[in-house]
Amino acid sequence: MKACGVVGFPLLGHFCSTAVANLQNIITSFMGIASLSAFRLATRIVDGLAGLLANKVVVVVMPMIMHNIATNDRGRRKRSMPDSKQARL
Repeated sequence: MKACGVVGFPLLGHFCSTAVANLQNIITSFMGIASLSAFRLATRIVDGLAGLLANKVVVVVMPMIMHNIATNDRGRRKRSMPDSKQARL
């Protein structure tokens, strides 16, 4: 069961990215010349900004929260989320 999760989730992510690429091709086939390139560039810009935000959350917030969970400090765990918002900015 664990092996299915290890293989299944990356496979599902790859399937979704392939489906998005195919959907982009279908949508832009009804548009004018160079619309596929413009559409993919816009998608990369949006994904880049979303990835930057997700990277901030993983790099800044998660170590703080995991440390508080490991030390079983309940009060500090509740305060770590507002503190992490300030640290990300």
